[in-house]
Amino acid sequence: MITSKKLLGGVCAAALAFAASTASADTANPDVAKVDITKTRSIAYTLTYLNWALQYTADAKECPNGFNDGPREQFKILFPEDGTKRTYIDTVLSREITGFYPDQFKEPFTLKQAVGPVAPGLNLDGKVDADDFISPAGEKGVDNQFYRGLGCIESYRGPDAYNNFYDTQEILEGTYNRMLFEITELDSLQNDPDVVVTMYRGTHPVLRDASGNTIGFKGIPGGTEKLDLRWGKKYVQRYKGKIENGVLITEPATYTFPWQTFGTPTDETIYQMRMRLDLNADYAEGLMGGYLDFASFHSKNMRSDSTHHQSYGRLPSALLYQTLQQIADGPVDPATGKRNSVSSALVSKWAQVYIIGRDNKTPVAEAPAAARSAAGER
Repeated sequence: MITSKKLLGGVCAAALAFAASTASADTANPDVAKVDITKTRSIAYTLTYLNWALQYTADAKECPNGFNDGPREQFKILFPEDGTKRTYIDTVLSREITGFYPDQFKEPFTLKQAVGPVAPGLNLDGKVDADDFISPAGEKGVDNQFYRGLGCIESYRGPDAYNNFYDTQEILEGTYNRMLFEITELDSLQNDPDVVVTMYRGTHPVLRDASGNTIGFKGIPGGTEKLDLRWGKKYVQRYKGKIENGVLITEPATYTFPWQTFGTPTDETIYQMRMRLDLNADYAEGLMGGYLDFASFHSKNMRSDSTHHQSYGRLPSALLYQTLQQIADGPVDPATGKRNSVSSALVSKWAQVYIIGRDNKTPVAEAPAAARSAAGER
């Protein structure tokens, strides 16, 4: 008769032997091996995290005047409960109209801007000017005037702030904001003087593990993506680039990307956008810098977030828009003679993916056979 102790020992030994054989087999299994760029000369990554590059300290020393008031606080200042009779049109609707048409009204408030010499970002104009920042790593000439506007608005401060929380959830759980990029004509992830970077919109959510986690904001590499070449055709944008010491650097060009919050689809545009991302076979991480078209940013806020929601994080949209007009440092619009954009930077994180459902004209990273089979492809 076999005792339970002996039986348990036999089961454990068999399990260990099976695990060892499986691990050995998986090493040679192309469906779980690292992406092989020697075959496809390409690799793709999907967005897992996107956040405006801001400098914030625990004691908020970059905001010596405190944080900005939001719609509720501004409303109470403008219309105090002092017994004065006011109409709904002259109060609530008046403030709503101001938010949607900030070019036609002058806000009676002053935005509290972030101060200090340090801010993350990139040197966009190749100069070191008096109003430039120094990056946390010590790089001079950083252009990020957008930080001055956002830096003292509570809903943008920190990764767990109101706006950043919902934006991150949209990335991880939704597909409308499913940005991805593919590097082609690729010979090395370490050094390659000439590559092509193509931005797309995908249709698959970020890959998660069995418990639903995504390893923080990094996601899990090795997932699959289908390219949205119908509704997302306008998001297909190509850039020349290079890789130096494992860092992807692209040449400046306009980038328009999809952004949806609370189900409202919008676009945002960055002029002269360039990427500087640390690369490896699993992840890409770094900055996307350029001149933000702040009208598209304002439109996104007004269309996506009601005044009620903007009040959660004290976001004074109209006042921010008017302040960005004053500190704008982007190229002058020849049609108007005005600057319609402001230097900015985004912190981004990406996880490696295999693209499936490809067309025959665009070289893409080869998906594992199992992934193609699951998608009904050969």
